[in-house]
Amino acid sequence: MKRIILPILCSIFFAVEGHSQLCADSSFHGIYTLADSLIPACEIQLKDGGRFQLLETFRTANNQPHNVLIRYNKHNQLAWQGKLEQSPDMERLAVSRALEHPDGKLIISGFATMKSTRERLFYLAALSEYGQLLWQKTVDFRDIVSVAGNFGHSNKINGPICTGRSDSLIFSFSVEGESTVGDKIAVLCTDQSGNIGWSKTIVVPTVAESWVNLVKARINGNTLWMYGGHTSIDYCPDAAPSLGYINRGKIMALAFDLNTHSITQQRSYCPPITTMMNASGYVPGYQHYGGLTDGSIFGQDVFFLNNGQIAVTCSRLRATSMPERKNWLFSVSYFDEHFNHLKSEMITAGDLLMQSANQSIALDQQGNKHMSFINHHTGMVYYAVCDNNNQFILQKKIKANLTAPLFSQFRYNISKGRFTSFEMFNTVNNATAIDYFEVNPSYADAECFGEDTAFLSIEPGNVSVAELRGNLTTRTSQLQAQQANVQNADVHIDRRVVCTDKNVCDSLRMTFTQPACVTADTFKITAKKNQFCQGSVLFYFDSSAVVYYHQPDDTTLFLKPRAGRFDGAIIAVSSSCPQLRDTITVNFSSLQRELNLGVDRMFCPGDTYRLNAGPQFNYYKWQDDSSDSIFIASEPGKYWVMTTDDCSVYYDTINLYLPNITLHAGVDTSICRLAALRLQATNGFSSYSWTSLLSGETLMGNNITVWPKESGIWVVRANVENCQMRDSMIVTIKQCGNKLYIPTAFTPNNDGLNDRFGAYIDGGLESYRLNIFNRWGELLFSATDSNRVWDGYWKGKLQPAGVYIWHCEYKFAGMSTQTEKGTVSLIR
Repeated sequence: MKRIILPILCSIFFAVEGHSQLCADSSFHGIYTLADSLIPACEIQLKDGGRFQLLETFRTANNQPHNVLIRYNKHNQLAWQGKLEQSPDMERLAVSRALEHPDGKLIISGFATMKSTRERLFYLAALSEYGQLLWQKTVDFRDIVSVAGNFGHSNKINGPICTGRSDSLIFSFSVEGESTVGDKIAVLCTDQSGNIGWSKTIVVPTVAESWVNLVKARINGNTLWMYGGHTSIDYCPDAAPSLGYINRGKIMALAFDLNTHSITQQRSYCPPITTMMNASGYVPGYQHYGGLTDGSIFGQDVFFLNNGQIAVTCSRLRATSMPERKNWLFSVSYFDEHFNHLKSEMITAGDLLMQSANQSIALDQQGNKHMSFINHHTGMVYYAVCDNNNQFILQKKIKANLTAPLFSQFRYNISKGRFTSFEMFNTVNNATAIDYFEVNPSYADAECFGEDTAFLSIEPGNVSVAELRGNLTTRTSQLQAQQANVQNADVHIDRRVVCTDKNVCDSLRMTFTQPACVTADTFKITAKKNQFCQGSVLFYFDSSAVVYYHQPDDTTLFLKPRAGRFDGAIIAVSSSCPQLRDTITVNFSSLQRELNLGVDRMFCPGDTYRLNAGPQFNYYKWQDDSSDSIFIASEPGKYWVMTTDDCSVYYDTINLYLPNITLHAGVDTSICRLAALRLQATNGFSSYSWTSLLSGETLMGNNITVWPKESGIWVVRANVENCQMRDSMIVTIKQCGNKLYIPTAFTPNNDGLNDRFGAYIDGGLESYRLNIFNRWGELLFSATDSNRVWDGYWKGKLQPAGVYIWHCEYKFAGMSTQTEKGTVSLIR
């Protein structure tokens, strides 16, 4: 019988008190106002649902640049805020990366420009979870010109990659090299206290006025993958019909082995989005703005998806109004884990955003695309979300109060499903207002969060492979680390909530449905919640009390208890509101009925088998349509039975199969009298016995030697699984002439087998004498009659086990006298 065992899915068991709490999923719009002019540098999501933000000043009232640190809780409230005031020997401190350590502290990194040398040094520091500086230092790379402002993410790794400890940090960032040598990338390894284990410089072969921009980095095993863009290859051709247009932006990935400190893989592509620069770097007739030509690739980012793919986004600084080109705003290219291209797509807005606009795009881990746009001329803000199948979930527009050029930063929070969030930085008179939106697509009020619109479309794109000029090389960095003297200081932030659109999740109740059938082995739990409780219901129970469970949807649970009984608590928790829960106690028992024909077994030829389905059912149907509870199987094959009671249908099968081996005793044979006969049957059976039908003698085992005196039949019996098989062979004894045989051992234990010792004669004897001696030469037995044999006794006592010496003198008729001697073993 084949049985299917379902896996036991483990869960934890705990107790709760009460369930009167509630949760609200809110669309939120708030404004945070700070002194000084600020630009966004970095934001990370924290494990408690909050976020940590780094801002840099670019203009202050007292001409003292600094970095602002803000920590928000998961409700967008300020947890703490502060600033880092640079030391007197610094001209500028720019902190642009952050990493949350499992113990709650924050590792931040960036660069510091020194007043005396104008060099950029690498800056590294740690903050407590409350924003206090724990340690800080600067690192001077002696073999490079300056640290650039383009940083890959810092990464925490497990294993003694760096300093022999298991808590290493890896930092990667671009550095400015000599124009004759090329751009460089620095890879720095430290422990959690900033102590440097090693540092390597990767030299990228480039041409003059080229750059390398690291956007993201992550560690896979012992490999550091670095992602970004560069212009260290020939320009990519543009798709414009006019000659001379080129594309300066490339996308790349480098794999760096953390053990051998070498580049193991490199990939580079021309992105699908194109620029409109000519060979001199400008577009004729178009405004040159901020060092970047209108239409050039401006924004590039890298995102890691749950399906293992890597998404690279590119965007333009502004849309183009060239009539021969589409208004492509973004491109998204997807790669596998080794950065092999999978697909690309282009996002366009038609004629809507043809003028100067600030725009951002990001992908969450499910592959949803989040986009935001700020049109500085019209003051309109557009934002949209589409899923990984390019179906739009949300497209909105809202009028913004724009009083100065904006810096737009896009944020998203994957812990809240399809929420999208973004920020606008509005600076007026050395003061910055951060306009923060967090929008639920399902419950966003139009007055607070804008009206629905449609302005985007998506079409396929493609990339082309681009090769580096020359090989990448790695060398050990020459560096010097020293303590830095940046100071903590307070900063004031005003927070004003413009609008909150709450939808309350406040109801969760469970019900237990008792099965109508007394023999049912599974019961059902149903949870009911109101429409604002997003996500599924999580069920908790004692998993050791069930065989398996199944949750077909977000509110239904089926459990199959062990031995048909369950007596305990089941808890339901809302995944979107963990403090909302309900508890019930279930007492369930099932009348257990089992149909079991037994395990598959061997069918012994000539036998019959009684298959019993049991008397506890109302109806029986066997494979031949017979309807009794018992079936007699007289031949091999597969048998099945279906039974029913008042509640259920039961089904079981059994396979009766023939042995795959046949027993053969051997062919009939003729042998000389006193000759040896070897009894050996077919191998592969579990036990053997041989029986002489003439003498009744039975011997156990296979491959046995006997000396039969008379003709007869030998029968062998052998077992395989539950079957015993038998076969026989006929042995004929023939006269072959004068012959004498004396055995080498005997067992005088009166079991009827080999109890006496003597000579076996075939032929006519004229004279015969057999003498037996012990090892001291004493004569124990003597006979002149060949029919007399020794029973192992001397002077009325059975002799001890051991080796005895015999001497035999005999003469056959017509032949000379023969003498033989040897030894015999007496076995007790």
